[in-house]
Amino acid sequence: MEHRLLIQQSILQPCQLASISGITPCTGDDYVGEHDPKKKKEHTDAETGTVVLLNQDKYIYTCCGFIYQWEFYASSTGTIEAQVWRHVSGNTYTMVGSNTLTATSADSEKIQTISNGQRIRTNKDDYVGLHSTGNFIITHKDEGGGKNRKKLTGQTSTMTASQDLDWSAAADKDEKYAIYSYVQQSATPSLSGLGTSTFFNDELSIGDSAGTLTTTDSDPEDIGSLTLTILSISNSGSTYFEIVAGSNDITVKAVPPVGTYLVMMEVEDPCTLSSTGGKAITINNRPPEMNNLPGSVSISEDTAGSTLFFTINATDTVTDPLMCTDIGGSTIFSVTAIPSTSDFGVYLNAGITLDYDTTSTHTVTVECSDGDDTDDGTLTINLIRNQPPVIQSLPDTTSLSEDANTNTLLHTLIVTDAESNTITCTLNPTSTIFDVSLIAPANTAYGIYLTGGTPLDYDTTSSYSLTVECSDNRRSDTGTYTVNLIRNTPPVIQNLPDSTSLIEDANTSILLHTLTVTDAESDTITCILNPTSAIFDISLIAPANTAYGIYLTGGTTLDYDTTSTYSLTVECSDNRRSDTGTFTVNLIRNTPPEINSLPNTESISEDVSTRTLIHNLNVTDVNAADIITCTLNSNNALFELSKLPPALDEYGVFLKGGTSLNYDSTPSYSLDIECADHRRNVTDPPTIVNLPMSSEILESITAESLLYTVSVTDPTNDTVTCTLTTATTMFYLQIGSNQYGSYPNNNSLREL
Repeated sequence: MEHRLLIQQSILQPCQLASISGITPCTGDDYVGEHDPKKKKEHTDAETGTVVLLNQDKYIYTCCGFIYQWEFYASSTGTIEAQVWRHVSGNTYTMVGSNTLTATSADSEKIQTISNGQRIRTNKDDYVGLHSTGNFIITHKDEGGGKNRKKLTGQTSTMTASQDLDWSAAADKDEKYAIYSYVQQSATPSLSGLGTSTFFNDELSIGDSAGTLTTTDSDPEDIGSLTLTILSISNSGSTYFEIVAGSNDITVKAVPPVGTYLVMMEVEDPCTLSSTGGKAITINNRPPEMNNLPGSVSISEDTAGSTLFFTINATDTVTDPLMCTDIGGSTIFSVTAIPSTSDFGVYLNAGITLDYDTTSTHTVTVECSDGDDTDDGTLTINLIRNQPPVIQSLPDTTSLSEDANTNTLLHTLIVTDAESNTITCTLNPTSTIFDVSLIAPANTAYGIYLTGGTPLDYDTTSSYSLTVECSDNRRSDTGTYTVNLIRNTPPVIQNLPDSTSLIEDANTSILLHTLTVTDAESDTITCILNPTSAIFDISLIAPANTAYGIYLTGGTTLDYDTTSTYSLTVECSDNRRSDTGTFTVNLIRNTPPEINSLPNTESISEDVSTRTLIHNLNVTDVNAADIITCTLNSNNALFELSKLPPALDEYGVFLKGGTSLNYDSTPSYSLDIECADHRRNVTDPPTIVNLPMSSEILESITAESLLYTVSVTDPTNDTVTCTLTTATTMFYLQIGSNQYGSYPNNNSLREL
């Protein structure tokens, strides 16, 4: 006869037991119940809703395992619930679980295998129970020996796992039921998800999972019933980690510091079978982060020392504030905390002067630390070159009179500077004549000045090129300012050259000429004779003293015969330049007196011996004012000249008294009478008496020969000197025997 077994699965619900007498895991297969069910087929329970609890020893489980198969004897077809009960207290029991057993034929023994996931977990001291809401199909047999089963009826509703039932009203009886269970040991659970979990210290907060473990068990019924516990944690990790009941997560209960924590855990199934494993949790420090480095900044090279020019933006998710330093060893810049803030900045060190032309770019390596890790970045500092000032008003030119000698503003400098720096302007090179200085009283602009008391001279230097340098103490601009001197116009003597005639007898201070002098600049004029003269002078004409005159100096002795003409150089100056003119003084020769009555011959008796007037001299002088004096220059032992009374303005020739004349010895006397006006006496010029108009010579003459003898007479017997007035190299005059001869020159004759 073939027996067919229908298996229906039931859901195994996890249960929470109020108390467990003790858990002893099965170490192999176990068998509980009537091992030969067909021997217990005498009776059946006919009541509807019968539930029985079998508390005989053979129906009590001894270990923790799973019922994987039931064997029973059924008196009829139908279904029945095979149950496991667990004592709670007193008469109260909790149903652990149940399997539905189905009999497809009456009066037959059935074996029903329970699929994994539907198995009932037994524990030590659990009991076999049966329940039917209809006909009770499993048979039993009364064998005596005491009450070893509890029976309740009227339980027509389906019973569920974890349901408590009070058995105090149950009827006890010694009945052995045809039911047999096969128990197999529980499988040992295992852990996965071990290894190392790594976090940054800013990633975990209280309540976060530091790692999720996977607990596995080949017993599907253990799913949800495995217990995961922490055995130990290194580095005092129990302070920071825990496993919340019902969770497979390692949960943060306090934020752990940086480090590695080895969490030793155990997974245990309800049968207390367990596995252990270690999971490493490494907490790494998240380094600080430079948010604005690497980067660059541009600053003026004029930046003053101790100036903050860059604020470091460094953040850390845990540590705040961070400590930042310069690790590049810069001596020019430093990284320092910014006062009154938690930030750090890059400063230019005190006493440092930046210079674009020397180094236009600098770098600073900044490192920020949170105490565990660092981050660094490079700041590139680009210098902005200081713009030199600009002289807007140069080049320029001015004209200046060379006569200027007071402190004079010549030009106002217009200077701009892009950075509005303080500007200083100078002359480069400096000058003793010109200067650049602030213009008073505002002292906000510079001016180019002529220095007071400066002598300028157009003839020495007609133009000055001044180099003006304006600096902002870093760079400079230069410009050229040209000063062109205006030449002082010399005075002009309007009425020279000129001449005058002056009698040589003049000897008082006489104004000879009034100078007319003009000057374009109306300068003060001074006029002199150059060279000076002891005879003439120039001086202001009194009383106005506004014009100069040329004067004969008083007390001067003039002599026509010595100097007949004076050429005077007049120089009129404005103390810078002068004009000259010539003034000629032509002397008028004093005319000697003229003896009109001589030569003459007078006769006198040799017998006269008294003082006797022999001749009245008739003497005249062109210069009527001259005083004439006459003298007897010969035979003045016998004769004399004397003025004739009463006017005493004429002379007479007298024979001296007491004179003895003798015709025989001296029949005549020649009297040499000289009349003078204190300037000249009566002398006639010599006369050349025999000079022909021409003379002929043979061309063959080659020797030096006398051509002609010149005869000269002088009425007053003066010494006569003759010269050739025509320049020639062919002839010459030579004195000989008081006569001059004209001779041809030998060398010249050879050329004829």
